[in-house]
Amino acid sequence: MGAGPFALAPDAAEVLAAEDVRNISLSEARTTEVAACSDLNRQLAREVAAARADGVLPVVLTGNCHSQQAVIAGVGGDAVGLVWLDCHGDFNTPETTETGYFDGYGLAMVVDDPSYDEQGNVREAALELLRRLGRTSRA
Repeated sequence: MGAGPFALAPDAAEVLAAEDVRNISLSEARTTEVAACSDLNRQLAREVAAARADGVLPVVLTGNCHSQQAVIAGVGGDAVGLVWLDCHGDFNTPETTETGYFDGYGLAMVVDDPSYDEQGNVREAALELLRRLGRTSRA
């Protein structure tokens, strides 16, 4: 998984005046990316749920495009906001991907079916923009 968060964490903790910074790593060696994501996501969901139970707003820095699933699972409920900062759109599905790259599905997986919306025209325009961003970032 990406190492960017390790570079940002010390400064982010200082800026946020965070008293409790936690690093999550694989509980054991995994042979596939899907298994590694599942392992990390289970741990992260538990940490986020524990933080919320303590009345703390969790700020998560991650180097994996699927960690938002764990954050949303840990927060629970339907009224969840997500700030997505990534150089890729990560809004592909098995039907829209050009590469089959698993990390390209990350955001689409948490917003339900990206092909359905009562205001489909707006959604399709956004999807096209995200597809173009995805193609550009792979070049």
